[in-house]
Parts: sequence; C-alpha cells; structure tokens
Amino acid sequence: MQTDEWSKGDGDETWKRRQRACKVCSVLKRADQARGGETTFYCSACKLKNSSKHAPASRVFLCNKVKHQSNGVATSCFEIWHKHWKDGTMIPQARRKRKLRARKPARLSGSEENGEGGSSEQSSGDSASVSPPLRRQRTRAIDDSDKD
Repeated sequence: MQTDEWSKGDGDETWKRRQRACKVCSVLKRADQARGGETTFYCSACKLKNSSKHAPASRVFLCNKVKHQSNGVATSCFEIWHKHWKDGTMIPQARRKRKLRARKPARLSGSEENGEGGSSEQSSGDSASVSPPLRRQRTRAIDDSDKD
C-alpha cells in the first residue's frame, strides 16, 4: 500500500507523499552509504513492535522496486522481507548490523484526528477549489519553562 501522509512540496501548491526509510535497504546498505533507500510503500499486513509498551505497532516500509539480489536472483525489498527473511524474523546475522527500530505512528492533524476526513481522494473535479490533503505530524514535547 502507499502511504497517506503528505508534506509540502517545492512550490506553493505542490504536495508530495512522505517518504520513509525502507527496512530492507537499511539492512543491506553498504558501509559507505549514509542511509538506505526511501519509499512511500508499506506492507499492510506487517507491523513492527516499538519500544513503548503503550504505543501501537509501526508500519513496515518496503521498496516495491527490484534493487537487491538475494540468493543470486534480483528481487524487490518486499519479496526479500516476506519470502527470504520470513517477515523480518530471519534476517541473516552477517547483515544484522543494528537493530531495526520502530517509531510510534505519527498523530493525525486537523479533522482527521476527529474522524471526519479519512480519505485523501477528492470527489470534486475542480482542482482550484481542492484543498491540500492533511498530513500526519509527529508529536514532540515542548518545555514551556524556557519561554520567558
């Protein structure tokens, strides 16, 4: 599935889908690479548990492009995660450099939080009156004691 999170684009009226790091690309990246590939696709069936006991599980973002080889065959990250790594439980020890982290899901902003607008699809054909899709935001703590 493709994510429903949006961020502001380069122009005033442009919006882009929020990209996340692919879990397979992050594990398979070379030592000289800063980070793995980014994608807007995730597996709707898989969930990663995060470190918080009360927060829900996180989505597993996976590339849908053929980028890597597994057992000498070019395969997509989605296939590697599900078929070769058994939904992430059988990651090869040689590749397991670090622990796969899951962050708590972003909270909804605007009317989506109240359950009013769940769809990013617009039924109107008039593109001038279409408002940009709502985006998800991460929560962060702000210390008000320093603002005097």
